[in-house]
Amino acid sequence: MFNNNYAIVLLQKNELLPLDLLLMADETEAAVRKYIFQSEVYLVTDKISHEKIAVFVLFKIDNTKLEIKNIAITEKLRGKGIGSWLISNIKQIATQQNYKSLIVGTPDCAIQQINFYQKAGFIPFALKENFFINNYEEPIYENGILLKDMLMLKMTL
Repeated sequence: MFNNNYAIVLLQKNELLPLDLLLMADETEAAVRKYIFQSEVYLVTDKISHEKIAVFVLFKIDNTKLEIKNIAITEKLRGKGIGSWLISNIKQIATQQNYKSLIVGTPDCAIQQINFYQKAGFIPFALKENFFINNYEEPIYENGILLKDMLMLKMTL
């Protein structure tokens, strides 16, 4: 199991942000800076090599809802079950902090990400129309498709 190989650490406010990892899941540093300072940033490292392998960012919406604002895994380790392990740990963190639901957003055309979240137990509940158009200076394309709307998914804990 991954918990024998990897450590999850909550970064303190004065610690250097792992922008290289954060930018794997968000297009620009400006976009990251919109939420990062009001959020908790968790860094995942290899216990032996101390290599940074993943990051996730949790934002408190209110006393009952926690949003995953960013989740990224180094490219060489994708597809190995680490994402599912991260979601399991995020659920545990949220439950320990007495949250009742987890929320995450992803482009409405990002079939792979939507499938991942649905397999993890999230269900679609809202669409933020023109999110990518209104929140990014430059158009963003993923697999040749212009990103416009963000699909919001929710999990009850």
